[in-house]
Amino acid sequence: MPFDCPDPGVLAASGKFYAACTGGSFPIRSSRDLVTWKNVPGAAILPAGKPAWAANGGRNWAPEIHGVGNGFLAYYTSVNRANVLSIGVASAPAPTGPWTDKGSPLVENADGVIDATFFEDDDGSRWLFYKIDGNAKGKPTPIFVRKLSADGLSFGAGSAQTQVLTNDTGTWEGGVVEAPWVVKRDGRYYMFYSGNVYDHRYRTGVARAKSITGPWEKKGPPILENNGSWVGPGHGSVVRVNDSDYFLYHAWKNAGNGTAAPGGRMVLADKITWKNGWPSIANGSPSTTPHPYPGEPF
Repeated sequence: MPFDCPDPGVLAASGKFYAACTGGSFPIRSSRDLVTWKNVPGAAILPAGKPAWAANGGRNWAPEIHGVGNGFLAYYTSVNRANVLSIGVASAPAPTGPWTDKGSPLVENADGVIDATFFEDDDGSRWLFYKIDGNAKGKPTPIFVRKLSADGLSFGAGSAQTQVLTNDTGTWEGGVVEAPWVVKRDGRYYMFYSGNVYDHRYRTGVARAKSITGPWEKKGPPILENNGSWVGPGHGSVVRVNDSDYFLYHAWKNAGNGTAAPGGRMVLADKITWKNGWPSIANGSPSTTPHPYPGEPF
């Protein structure tokens, strides 16, 4: 997407791809090939510009749409009445809506909580990952997971959150890990995540585990970093297209000196390859040469 569309949440459903990005009412776009995108008229996760429980719509961030049961859920970040970042959820019969918000925050924390992502395991159990926004207060930024109820609109009875990741200030992550997206391949769980400040210092890393609650093992160095054309690649979605995985993520154009150029964070797509139990993306940085269209999802 050659325009500002940060933190893209991308879904494949019913023969199309659907995407929503940070900002405003979370308008929904659709595509047949992951390359050409069109606005869906009148389709937005938050048609009023904010949920009823929010103080305002000024920090509507990181929406994700997921198929759950026979319908769809959208998890997103907004601010509660105390102006603290919180996680909300809305439901719809189709990816384009109409969307009905739960009416109250799903997750709240005094330090703020952002970047929720949904995962359904092979046994049908449903889970929510999210990040405590400690970096905004000079604290660590742990990522937690907690089991959801069957409908995904609340947490399971008796469930508790488990910390699965946190930032390592001595590495490329700096003061931040965030933007988790979880998949399962060959019996292992893989978490794609982003680290550091969301400018030219942003990167994408990956961790893996044999259990959804951990322990999680980080690969170490980032699997997606800057090159001469793009900087700050991160906060993406993994989309399965036929028998291949693709990573849809945002990045800034390189201003020529390794910093972000004006124009915002644009959405890029690169193929994920798997080898020796770990994923890699492109050649470790955003691709700069043409490659085949991913094609249609089904």
